[in-house]
Amino acid sequence: MNNPEKHKHSPGFVLNLDLVPIIKYNATILLAVLMEKMETKNHTEDGFITLSLKELEETAHLKRGRQQSGLKSLEEHNFIASKPKEGSRKRQFKINYEIADPNGLYRKEIKKEIKNRIVNK
Repeated sequence: MNNPEKHKHSPGFVLNLDLVPIIKYNATILLAVLMEKMETKNHTEDGFITLSLKELEETAHLKRGRQQSGLKSLEEHNFIASKPKEGSRKRQFKINYEIADPNGLYRKEIKKEIKNRIVNK
C-alpha cells in the first residue's frame, strides 16, 4: 500500500495515491494534511494535535461538508482518531500509523517535502 512511486507531491502536501480507492480522494487529502501537521505541530501528552476546522479548510482547500465526509471515512477505516478539544471549538486528531503508514515510507516522503520547502525558501 505504501509504494514510494505512488506518493504524489503536489503543491502543499504529499498524497498517497494507493489510498484513494480505499478512503476516497477528500480523505486522502485530509490524511496528507494531518500527517504533515503531525510533523510540524506540538502534540498533547496522548499524541493528539489540535486544529480548527477553519485551519483544516484553509490548508486542505476543502469546504466543511467535504472535510466532514473525509474525516468520517478516515475514522471509519481507523486511519485517525479525533475528539473535540475541551473548552474549545477546535478538534484534536491523532493518526494510527499502524494503519495509515505501517512501513513509515509515507512519513519519510512527507519529511522530505517539508525539508525541501525549508531549503527552497
